[in-house]
Amino acid sequence: YVHPYTFWPWYSRYYFVFTRTFKLLYIWSPCFYRVICTLIRGKENDQEWINWMLESCVLATEQSGAGFQKFGQWVAMRPDLFPRSLCKAMAKLQDDAPSHDFQHTKRIFKESFGCDLEEVFEEFDPIPIASGSVGQVHRGKLRAEYALSDGRVKVAVKVRHPGILDSSYADIWLILLGMKLSPLIGLKMCFPFKEHEFYNNIQKQVDFTWEAYNLLKFNRNFTGDYMSSSTLTVRFPLVHTELLSESILIESWAPGENLASMLAKKSSRSKVWDEWSRRDNEGVSADMLGDDLTPQEISLRKELAMRCCDIAAKMFLRDNYIHGDLHAGNLLYSAKDNLLTVVDAGLTTFLEDETFTPFGDLLRALCVGDAKVIVEKLVEFNVNEHFKMNDIPDFTADVSAILDKYMGEDRARQEDQLVMGYIMGEVLNTIGKYSITLKGDVSSSLMTISVSEGLVLSLDPSFDLVGRTLPYFVRFAGWDTLSQLRQAGYYSTTSQARNMISKGVAQ
Repeated sequence: YVHPYTFWPWYSRYYFVFTRTFKLLYIWSPCFYRVICTLIRGKENDQEWINWMLESCVLATEQSGAGFQKFGQWVAMRPDLFPRSLCKAMAKLQDDAPSHDFQHTKRIFKESFGCDLEEVFEEFDPIPIASGSVGQVHRGKLRAEYALSDGRVKVAVKVRHPGILDSSYADIWLILLGMKLSPLIGLKMCFPFKEHEFYNNIQKQVDFTWEAYNLLKFNRNFTGDYMSSSTLTVRFPLVHTELLSESILIESWAPGENLASMLAKKSSRSKVWDEWSRRDNEGVSADMLGDDLTPQEISLRKELAMRCCDIAAKMFLRDNYIHGDLHAGNLLYSAKDNLLTVVDAGLTTFLEDETFTPFGDLLRALCVGDAKVIVEKLVEFNVNEHFKMNDIPDFTADVSAILDKYMGEDRARQEDQLVMGYIMGEVLNTIGKYSITLKGDVSSSLMTISVSEGLVLSLDPSFDLVGRTLPYFVRFAGWDTLSQLRQAGYYSTTSQARNMISKGVAQ
């Protein structure tokens, strides 16, 4: 990927970066003020003051545009690199923005395809139905001669905001510069991968041809896909490959209501999260859906949870191509068609070939509480040269304590479901103590799992995620014999291994 910015004259690039820097300084000045006040007053360990700083930091990030918002979302997925409080704050980023003028939409369409909107569309709503950090979405109806490959004419049209491409390049450069200079103010931040790879990752998200590629690949992976226990169909939007540019994406209209709206209609979702918060991560009870849902609604949510688990497991274990933002707002359910559509595929992640198999071993070890394998794999994924091998016994003891807290006989409520996100969160928070920095694909994948698990449990708090994933390990990871489990590094007893295999094969 080559950014158009690289072809500008050097003086144009420097002028743009200069003006952009001063604009960002103005946006971030309230945040800098709060940081300085906190440090002067010696309140850097006071949670109330920390929250005050982080609130300003999140607001400034939202106001700084797509580059900073995408960076903030990445920070939220790297608790091994950044303070946990900062990661939690950045997870609240609102990926929305003011809409741009309709004249820009008409102009960029003409530049992309050499024709006017009216020549291609029979109907086109000038008012966007949504506006995100990168672009906005309009509803339209194609003329018959421009229909999608399956004949559909009702479409969603995604149009990139003006100035996004230019500012994204300058913003990433400024972010990286700020991280390099961070030791001057007592901070030490680093990237565990090459800078140009980070550039490409962020900039691909502002180039809609890459989102089109992701949708085409997901469609291919899930064509003809089914679950024997579910009649619910999963679909990804169909892309118009002939009317596609880096700033315009036309895809089939997805019917239905997004799951976030469905969850917000009833009080059960807030009840779930309030209960989780009250128990301080002790677990999830099976009775938390509440009495305000009808039996039909409860049955539907359980089926949706099952299907969302199926989607995530296949993306990880079968395809190694993962939707990086699989939250409730990016899934649409149509009761009329019993159809679940996954949208917004701009952010994806995958594991390198040499990482894929050991990452599966790590997931299996997390599911069964195998501390020795968890530590072994995390050390294998480490890219920080400051890690000391003689810390492994202490690290193993810490991981064992975390597993005992959530999976041991002494956990607070034995009837509660196991939430893997809690375990992964505490493990990731612990690795910083031992100077472990995970490979970027590993950390991003772990955090994506947490997002997917949060989606499943918000639909059905009683869902047995660990139990339901065992069949996928058997089918896609080949762990259907004792010798294969041994080769994967399974250290538990023979009887435990056989119980795991038999349970997975039965399901």
